[in-house]
Amino acid sequence: MKKVVVFGDSFAGYDWVRDEVSPLHWSTYLGQKLNLPSINHAVSGSGLNFTMMRFHQYLINEEYDNEDIFVFALTNEQRLYSWNMPDPSLGIFYNLLDVVDLRSRQERQWIKENKDHALWAMEEVLHPSLNYNILKLASFLKVWSQQHITNKVIVLKCFRSAVEGRKISELNKLVTASENFFPILNETDTLADISSNEFSDSSLHQYMLSSNAKTPGLDYRVNHLSKINRDILSDQLATIIKTQSMSSWSITKFETTLYKTQADVDAMNVAFC
Repeated sequence: MKKVVVFGDSFAGYDWVRDEVSPLHWSTYLGQKLNLPSINHAVSGSGLNFTMMRFHQYLINEEYDNEDIFVFALTNEQRLYSWNMPDPSLGIFYNLLDVVDLRSRQERQWIKENKDHALWAMEEVLHPSLNYNILKLASFLKVWSQQHITNKVIVLKCFRSAVEGRKISELNKLVTASENFFPILNETDTLADISSNEFSDSSLHQYMLSSNAKTPGLDYRVNHLSKINRDILSDQLATIIKTQSMSSWSITKFETTLYKTQADVDAMNVAFC
């Protein structure tokens, strides 16, 4: 059965509280706008290798349909995924070193035993100056789409590349659109840009993360986007699918400066929205 299938990190599947927020994901909105069921295989904190593995597993599963619509939210290139990780969300282990008490016992043990090796791999092997992972994955997805012409593939970029990786990110322009492949890989069109533009200035974004006493660093906006921008994102993606064209896509269509004061942020930091 034809459906919308999504892969990526928390910008696609905000699964810190899986069962509660799945109806609020933009992927659910997208399925509704296309009148199709949606499946979300994204995992918060996961890396590109996990995304690729999850996609491969899906393709060899009987769920795959040759008319499926795939949307990928490609995350930070430096996130790790290893065979012995108890949970793929440990791809952001470097953000968890000071809050390990919030993880399960198995995950705390993995961090304790592997953090030094993992930090070395992230900083040396996956350094932005020699990291071609997004380029390689986007290129593969284009080749795959050319051989599966009845499927449609949209590729989104979650974060801007680090300064050291900007020369490599320029190569993403070579990954061009086709009749069933739609890459949105510009450095100024990232999901993180849409997310941060919701705040009138960067200090309010930092205030949101630091003021959350329940779980440090937790963003109460599902997919790191307010509902109005999740709706706009799903609208734009639905238009791409229906018209088979990226001409209507524009980051300027998203709402900005939704949070202008600390009081605005406090009002949002209450429940997932």
